[in-house]
Amino acid sequence: MKNIVMISILALAGSAFAAGKTYVQGSTGAEAGFVTHGQGNPWFSANLGIGAEKFLGDFDGRGEVMVDIRQGSFGMGFAADLLYPFGKSDVKPYVGFGLELGVGSGNPSVALRGNFGADFEFTRTAAIFAELQPKYTFGNFGGFDLGGRAGLKVFF
Repeated sequence: MKNIVMISILALAGSAFAAGKTYVQGSTGAEAGFVTHGQGNPWFSANLGIGAEKFLGDFDGRGEVMVDIRQGSFGMGFAADLLYPFGKSDVKPYVGFGLELGVGSGNPSVALRGNFGADFEFTRTAAIFAELQPKYTFGNFGGFDLGGRAGLKVFF
């Protein structure tokens, strides 16, 4: 029974990633920190992720690991996003939403985030992307925040 379940999961995951181009991405960014408890402390991050176009119907999907500096200490997190791309040209704008789980300064957090961005494909296998990410964080450092980031996607 375990083998049947495992084979089913692998088949579904494989077909989802086979539907569109799969990619790895790396990025760096910052969050303003202007509303979070009114402290005005920006956060800086480095992110590494994997994603797939047409992951769920017309939606692209991605997951990523984040390492950041939050108020003088290191934090880390995980995120998953669903993105809806517009257009088929070398510049592909998209919108989306996601869930982020993090730990920073010893405090866990959960955030709902939006994604407004664009891919700028300069070859068939690589693109630069830029995003604006409004989000609401629940937890000790909760509140509304606005972030931005830029990075590189490599398709395979």
